[in-house]
Amino acid sequence: MAMMPSLFAYIDYRSIGAHELPRPANTEAVYESVVEDGYNGPAISAFFSFSDESLFDVDPNSVLDDIPYGTIGVADGHNRLETFRRLDMEGRLRSPIIPIQLVPAHNPLVVRLSDIEKPHPEELRVACSYCVGRLALVDECHIDPDLIIENNTTYFIAMLNDGTWSRIRSAQPDILIAKDKLLYE
Repeated sequence: MAMMPSLFAYIDYRSIGAHELPRPANTEAVYESVVEDGYNGPAISAFFSFSDESLFDVDPNSVLDDIPYGTIGVADGHNRLETFRRLDMEGRLRSPIIPIQLVPAHNPLVVRLSDIEKPHPEELRVACSYCVGRLALVDECHIDPDLIIENNTTYFIAMLNDGTWSRIRSAQPDILIAKDKLLYE
């Protein structure tokens, strides 16, 4: 269980910024699973770029309308986001409005950006200056679709209730969207 708040909302996936490209093999696995069984997994974890202050204005389970591209960006879920894009391009997605879990990525007491290239020992995973600068770069990537960080070099971690840090996926509940509610046949 996580200390990270479970704040879910709905947003048009086309307005979500990304900071890295999806990995084709992972995206294909997600795509095949969704086409076969519907959506069963974590919502895309996302955050407001540059500040967590807007989190306080979000009503749980509300639809976030008229959000400019990049105002919200992916923390974890680039392959899931790409799956929604692909399904939409194929004309199979019933609606571009998808659930997301909003996370406080700018609050290093709850969620932190870590780095695969410069990993910290588990007990020292703190908001180091390198990772704080990296978070600013991630924010910039969210608003500029032409700016991308090398794939699989950053990841977000969340504080769990037992005081340990783990990948953000460990702090997320799974959601289920039935195939007939998500996709046209």
